[in-house]
Amino acid sequence: MSDFFTAGPAEEGAEMPIRLPGESETSCVLIVRGADSEIFRRAQNKTLTRNAELAAQSGNVDEGEYEERKEANVTWLLAHCIKEWPFEEELTIESAVEFLKNAPAIRDQINVFAGARKNFTEANLNKPPKK
Repeated sequence: MSDFFTAGPAEEGAEMPIRLPGESETSCVLIVRGADSEIFRRAQNKTLTRNAELAAQSGNVDEGEYEERKEANVTWLLAHCIKEWPFEEELTIESAVEFLKNAPAIRDQINVFAGARKNFTEANLNKPPKK
């Protein structure tokens, strides 16, 4: 039965090499939590609540602001996936949000990586990173 457990490995996180636009790999690596991690699931629930509240206000908010706030909610959610980073700045949700707002290509990488459960299986966690 434990072969099917994904929450623990998703919480531990996995190495995700950062790629620059154009797919060139850098020497920077993020440790990213998976979508099955408890931290991500809690943040996802808060994001769903925020988006529902935002939708209820949609008649009172112009379309541009509505889309901007929805996008900010997604960035906030994905910031919770970053467990460790190689930068000097302390990793907080606020610093991760700022990073992802200014590096949308990396935000997209995290979105795809965190959602791919195969990245968080025991077999893949014990492999050396791809070069």
